[in-house]
Amino acid sequence: MSRFTRVSAMVILVTLLALSLAVPAFAQTGGDPICNGLTAADCELLTAAGDAMDGVNSLSIPAWSLALTLMVQGEGIDLQASGSAPALDFAEPPTVHFVIENAVLTTPDGSESGGLEFITQDNMIFVKVEGEWYGGAADDEALGDVGEMPELGDLEALGELDLDVDLSGAISTVRGEDIAMADQSMATFTTTLDPARALSALLMDPSIGGMLGMALGEADLGAQELRPEDLQLLGAMLGPMLSKSTISFEQWVGLDDSLIHKIVLNVVIDVDLSFIAPELGVVTGNLFLESDMADFNETFEVAVPESYKSLEDLDLGELEELELEL
Repeated sequence: MSRFTRVSAMVILVTLLALSLAVPAFAQTGGDPICNGLTAADCELLTAAGDAMDGVNSLSIPAWSLALTLMVQGEGIDLQASGSAPALDFAEPPTVHFVIENAVLTTPDGSESGGLEFITQDNMIFVKVEGEWYGGAADDEALGDVGEMPELGDLEALGELDLDVDLSGAISTVRGEDIAMADQSMATFTTTLDPARALSALLMDPSIGGMLGMALGEADLGAQELRPEDLQLLGAMLGPMLSKSTISFEQWVGLDDSLIHKIVLNVVIDVDLSFIAPELGVVTGNLFLESDMADFNETFEVAVPESYKSLEDLDLGELEELELEL
């Protein structure tokens, strides 16, 4: 599998994820689209949970799991990972304790597995790799040249766009059976997003043309604001490509505390690229992410290693090789 093929497959996955995250923020017509299909009482319960989570400053993740499969040109990529996050405190400076207990990546070139433990506390960073702790001050010099993070200013500006988008035909939510968890009953909600219909609805708003032109211009592609006819052509091309892909997002809401105690994301990938990239054909796959959440607004004190090697001694060669391979 060529580097181009793998990069293309990952771009497809990122596009679907970005669409699932961005659509609720863009939807500004006809009320909150996440409530489409719910009773007024259930809508109030779900939106209240979102408001309650806005007030959460810390939490833990007792368990999380990730499964990703992609099939391109008859060759597959498979990633299975699981772990926990005993402490996530969003104060400044943040306290984070994140654990990958086991991860297995399988590609046509073979299989690799391993784990990792990450701690940041009091402006210090500690990483445990292959049983060895590494640590140092949380600054760019200690971390070394591991690449630059993208600027978030432009992304924040997207939420301020005055859009007129009706996503009622692209998003629907159903309430399932209540489930007992964490000593209380949980209301379960599953929201389903149709990527093709969501994209079509977004492209109906002229503001999207300016936004896309700005984004492409920032990428040095020389694009200008897209006209309505350009957006219609784009929708006619991309809509059929995404028509067989689906995105669903499940939330478990505590009936006593109105907090979200579990989330499940399921992305079904079935994208036909024959029109724009015949060599790729149809890309299929699935992304499944499950995470429990607990200990809301608790104070965490993470035990850090007493002895450790310098972060400068941490060999990132394997990560760099993986980046080049992809």
